[in-house]
Amino acid sequence: MIRTHRLALADRDELLNPHLYRQISARAKLGTCIYALIGVTARFSLFHSDRLGAFNGDEAYHFTVAPVGRRITTEFARDGRKNNALMSLASHAPGSDWDNDSLKLVPTRFVFRQRDRALAEESLRWLDIDTDENAHLVKQLQTETAPMRSEDFDSVPPNRRGECFMRDALGRMGRAKVLGLSSPDRRRAAGTTPGRQATV
Repeated sequence: MIRTHRLALADRDELLNPHLYRQISARAKLGTCIYALIGVTARFSLFHSDRLGAFNGDEAYHFTVAPVGRRITTEFARDGRKNNALMSLASHAPGSDWDNDSLKLVPTRFVFRQRDRALAEESLRWLDIDTDENAHLVKQLQTETAPMRSEDFDSVPPNRRGECFMRDALGRMGRAKVLGLSSPDRRRAAGTTPGRQATV
């Protein structure tokens, strides 16, 4: 596990335009390089292994903002299965965080609550759901999937956490629930937010 919660990042325009790149802070350049290094390390250690391995990450755009990150995520999407390597990256907006060709190659898909209607529709379309014919599913995803009682994460009732829509590798879609960790120690550790004192 690699904690990256305090890293600064350059955005795509800053990385692709020389005049903007020269203005990026050293901190943002370092953060972008660290994410690239994490991806390269994951690819190097997981591909061609005798054991099935998984590269799991949150906030896909941290990896896909840079060309090297997009290349690595594309390699996992295209060649991971035959190399015994899996990848799961969470994204609030898969249409903008991934290139469309790679996105189409993701066989098993999970969509969690999206309160924004446009993002909810985009996410359901990624599951091959016609949102015009299934407006009730858009509403379900927005308001009835792991519903929040307030803006605080802890306001989601424990028995409703992890609710989502899922499409499996055969294209079947349904409601699903990702269960939390069974070990109390691990559950406690996973539920903590890293402190703000460390800066990079």
